Amino acid sequence: MKDNVDSYIITNTAAADWRDIAINNANSPMVLTLDQYFKAAGDKVDAAIIAYNDLPPGAVRPNAESTAKGLVAWGADTGKAFWYVHTMHKFPDFKIADASLLLDDLIEKAALFMCLTIDYKNTAWAKALLFEKPLIYFSQKPQAVSDAQVVFLEEDIRNLLNESPVTFPNNIYSKNVTTTGATPIVIHYIARYSSTTAQGEIYSRLIAPALQSSVRVWTGTSKLNSYCSGTYKIENVEGPIKIKTHELSKQYDTSVWSVTTTGEKKFCLSNVERESASFKAGGVICVVQSNIQGLFSALASDDVTKKSNAKTDDQFIAYLGIQLRLSSSTAFPLKSKRAEVASKLLEIFFTFSFSGILQSDNSRVFSNAIIAELKTYWPELKLVTCTPRVKVTFGEEPPIGMESYVLPKSLVDAVKREEEIEEFLISQEANDEESLNRDGKNYEENERNIMKHLPETFIKARKETAAGQSRSAAKMTRRSIKMLKPLHIGQNTTLRVPDVDRGPADPKNFLVVVMAECEGLYTVGCREGKLASKFTAADLQVISEKLYQVISEVPDAEIPLRTAVTKATGDQGYVKCMCLSSCSSGRCSCSRKRLLCNSRCHQGKSCKNLIVETKVGQFVCRRHDYDKNAATYTDWWIQYKGPDGIDSYVITDVNNTEWLYVPIDNVTSPLIETIDQYVTLPDVDKAEVALVAYNSFPPYFRRPVSQSSSRGVVAWGDETGYAFWLVHTISKFPNLREANSPAVYAFAQANEKAAMIMCLSIEYQDSMWAKVAYYEDAVVFYYRSPQTAGPTQDAFNVPDIQTLLGDSFPSLPSSYYSSSMKTAGVPSDPANIFVAAKYGSFPRDMYMSLIVRTLKQSLRVWTGRGPHVFESLCNTNITIENIYGETIIGKSTFSAAVDTARWSISKVGVGKYFCLSNSGREVLFYDNN
Repeated sequence: MKDNVDSYIITNTAAADWRDIAINNANSPMVLTLDQYFKAAGDKVDAAIIAYNDLPPGAVRPNAESTAKGLVAWGADTGKAFWYVHTMHKFPDFKIADASLLLDDLIEKAALFMCLTIDYKNTAWAKALLFEKPLIYFSQKPQAVSDAQVVFLEEDIRNLLNESPVTFPNNIYSKNVTTTGATPIVIHYIARYSSTTAQGEIYSRLIAPALQSSVRVWTGTSKLNSYCSGTYKIENVEGPIKIKTHELSKQYDTSVWSVTTTGEKKFCLSNVERESASFKAGGVICVVQSNIQGLFSALASDDVTKKSNAKTDDQFIAYLGIQLRLSSSTAFPLKSKRAEVASKLLEIFFTFSFSGILQSDNSRVFSNAIIAELKTYWPELKLVTCTPRVKVTFGEEPPIGMESYVLPKSLVDAVKREEEIEEFLISQEANDEESLNRDGKNYEENERNIMKHLPETFIKARKETAAGQSRSAAKMTRRSIKMLKPLHIGQNTTLRVPDVDRGPADPKNFLVVVMAECEGLYTVGCREGKLASKFTAADLQVISEKLYQVISEVPDAEIPLRTAVTKATGDQGYVKCMCLSSCSSGRCSCSRKRLLCNSRCHQGKSCKNLIVETKVGQFVCRRHDYDKNAATYTDWWIQYKGPDGIDSYVITDVNNTEWLYVPIDNVTSPLIETIDQYVTLPDVDKAEVALVAYNSFPPYFRRPVSQSSSRGVVAWGDETGYAFWLVHTISKFPNLREANSPAVYAFAQANEKAAMIMCLSIEYQDSMWAKVAYYEDAVVFYYRSPQTAGPTQDAFNVPDIQTLLGDSFPSLPSSYYSSSMKTAGVPSDPANIFVAAKYGSFPRDMYMSLIVRTLKQSLRVWTGRGPHVFESLCNTNITIENIYGETIIGKSTFSAAVDTARWSISKVGVGKYFCLSNSGREVLFYDNN
């Protein structure tokens, strides 16, 4: 259920009615099922796991190609697997060790979970799931050689993990999987592959015909209207629905379920909404079970369905009639006669195929530009506009602007000629005008008489009253000045705190110091800052002790009185957590804000939220000083890993005349030294680190995300103003769940190809890196904000970073460039950093249209050959020359074909720029000799 842990279950052994249980309870089916893996200890490595979700744990934006969510797991002993289909984002997170903690902070919306026990040797589920094009974010092959491993390596599962493309047909209806109970249930799996040929609404086009039944779908009010004119009806259940004591609306429910209303009694679960003209892959899983179908049919009762479908009938003003063949036609209700016509036409064309002729007898309809654009999709379509019906019928244009007028019944009975009605209306207008003029003259005359004869005594009394009020105000002012002595700058006073600005445990009086005076109003401050409001002398009570020696102790920042009191007393206001566990997972909202839980949190359950003061060291680029054999800080370094191995070569700000060899996963590697600043911290210290990691191919993903190719990590601690910005070209890096940096690197799939990493020490208050990543549409797969309020957390909460972590997209302009960044200068002098980025809609080659125009220098670019690579540009003043050939560093031979890095340099004798990029999208310019 929404915003709490209440849940209701039905099982094959007791499916007659809903049974309530907290979803994080130790006996919850969700906990018992998933703990088979989470609490398997050393046996985990022998389990087979495939988990897919369009918004995996740690991700910011959902996958645009599919909405499938689920988990399949099996071991070697039982011969059975559980197939866990659900509608919960960011679930399950495999870095959590206890299934009861999986839903902490994930209960904002309701969700539905369905678990099916199947034979793990039957891989037909994988063949059908391939059509949904799922985003697989975690998979594990059994370590031991066993039947479980053999099944994991079968063709259907390999195709799923490798995302083999589906060619023909573009949909599947599978009934090849059954449950393993005493009375097995056939699982009906209907799925559609995403392609232009699969466009259309999936329920009426695919699901209902496959099930040979009308269906009722739990869907939102913003989706398609119910479809009741075909062979099979598609009715929307818009709700709200009620389960036991909980009322639920679709707005707060992530699930999409449906039930059949004719034929076999089936229940279906899906993540696909009813949408028109959708290119997304999708599917539903249906089971034939009368008890389940009965319970959900009760939720989708006639009253709920008909009420939700009928409540908008008064919004329809017209209908669209379409003749499909000589013998059949269909009609659609319309709320308007303009854009909605185009929407319905698209739905019809995508469902049945487009017509050769589109004819309208209303000349205004085809004047709509949206409908005219249909010809851009179907050039063969002919638009025929006929004369409007009104003109054909009556021989004249339709009347506009006429309104009805109620005539007296006596006139209607007596009138014999049209002229009599006209005479009556004219006389009525004349009488109304005469009446208004007469009433106006009488009102003005009465007003003049009243003012002329008003007694003089009234005027005299009013003057005396005004004079008395002025004398009283002057007396009160003199009394206040006599009682309240003026305050002096620097005096310590107490300020009474209004009840609305303090909690029950906060003080009634607050210590402040007078800072300035203006027209009797005083500006005061405290150790938390300068109060935004001004106060009179009556509000302040002078004290004899001078607790504030100088005004300079007061910070310059202006804060409200309520904020000052809260900071002074440590009051946490209305902050509370809703943890399902004992606040031990590190995801507790109180713990993240460095606050103890209170009586409003988690309904009085046990709590392990203990605040421990921590100190986090500096976060800067680190290198290895080979002469002194000690870790030192550096302003920047570049590490170039060779292909087919771990050989790498380093240049730094102090050693930049030749490449220095070091294995990339060695403890002396600059990459390992830098990442270890975060990875080796204890969990309590990690909670104080700000970190944002983005990669187009995140750890555990089966494939890269197509929206971007940028990769990088930014991190900073709370004792320093420095951060390291690690820009790289390595897939699946860094996996921050590992315990040390060599393991972090070992997880990445980087040894086959060459790669480059560049580290820049920057001021963490400079958020320009976030703006660049935003324009790259970077895939942020992991981020964390410091728990303790302060400068580190404030730097994380700036608009540029929050925009990057949000769900907005760049508009215009489609590119971004800045030359304002500098390195931090540790220990060498700071160097200029130039950043340029383009959004995906940028039209041309970025080097030609953006980079060389910005730098105003000719470049040589390390790039590959192929049909999508622009040729060298040598016929202009500023040239771009491609570097195709092999190059050698140390004992490694590099070629663009086996190198993920795309770097470029200024031409010899022209400039001193070195640039690093990922596939020509994000580019970093580093100004150095």
